[in-house]
Amino acid sequence: MKCPSERVDFSFFDILLNMGIGDIYWLKQNNNISHPQVVINVDGDLLTLCSVTTNQNKATMPGNVVLEVGEGGLEKSSIVEVSKTMIVTIDELERYVGTLSEKRISEILAGIGFIERTYFSSKPLQ
Repeated sequence: MKCPSERVDFSFFDILLNMGIGDIYWLKQNNNISHPQVVINVDGDLLTLCSVTTNQNKATMPGNVVLEVGEGGLEKSSIVEVSKTMIVTIDELERYVGTLSEKRISEILAGIGFIERTYFSSKPLQ
């Protein structure tokens, strides 16, 4: 767990156990392949995450957000895949990587909203 001085202040988000929206963690996976994930929601000990990849082909997918080298503590240019979300418990997370800026968090949430409106809305697009 990171110390409070490493956090960016997101006063408009609920923060639980010093964990918040925009934090990036490595996720333990059953297939022994780990990938970083961005926390997009905290509800008790349940977290909603978005996958992060270095596959640059994913950069042009609708809603995805491109992160530059160093953003959120990532060592490579990466893409947040807003259509790849999952719900996990806190104990499934591994190492803390870093925290994204408010701007990037807003872009991720907007990308998720775009995907929801475009692909899951029962109303036709105007």
